[in-house]
Amino acid sequence: MRLTLLLFLLLVTPIATASGQCAPEVQKRLVARRLSVAQAALEAQLARDPGDDRALHCLARIALERDDPGRAVELFEKAVAKRPKSAEHHARLGLALRLQGARAGMLRAPSLFARMKTELETALALDSSQADAHYTLLLFYAQVPEVMGGGIGKARALAANPDHVEAGKAIAGGR
Repeated sequence: MRLTLLLFLLLVTPIATASGQCAPEVQKRLVARRLSVAQAALEAQLARDPGDDRALHCLARIALERDDPGRAVELFEKAVAKRPKSAEHHARLGLALRLQGARAGMLRAPSLFARMKTELETALALDSSQADAHYTLLLFYAQVPEVMGGGIGKARALAANPDHVEAGKAIAGGR
C-alpha cells in the first residue's frame, strides 16, 4: 500500500515545466508540440557542438514528452557530465529517474528512487530555489521510511526550510 501511494504521489508531481535551458526557437516548438522539428534542430546543434549540455537537456525533455524516460535519463546524464554544477540538469535527471523508477520492477525501482533522491538533493545543494526538486523530495521523504532514505523528520525539516516555502509559493503561483 505504501509503495503504491509513493508511486502515485511521485507520478503526479510536475515534470514538463518551462526551462531556460532551451533556446527560444526550440522552446516555441516544444510548446507548439512540434517535437520532430525541435529534435532535428537540437540534433543539428549537437552535430556542430557535441558538448552542448543545453541541447542534450532539451533533447531529454523531448524524450520525456514522448514517454521515454530511459532515453531521457541517458541524455540528462550526459548533460550532467558536461556541466556538473547545473542544478537544473540534476533536478531534471532526478525527475526522469522518478518516472523510470515508477515503471521498473520491484527489484530495480529502489535503486532508481535512491538515485532520484541523490540527484534532487544535489540540485537543491547547487540551487535551493528548484521548486520541482523541493516538491518531489518532500513527497519522497514523507512516504519512504528512514531505512530507505526518507522519513517524516526529513520531510518536516525540508518543509520548514525557508527555501521550500518559497518553492511552494512558486508551485502554487504556477511559476
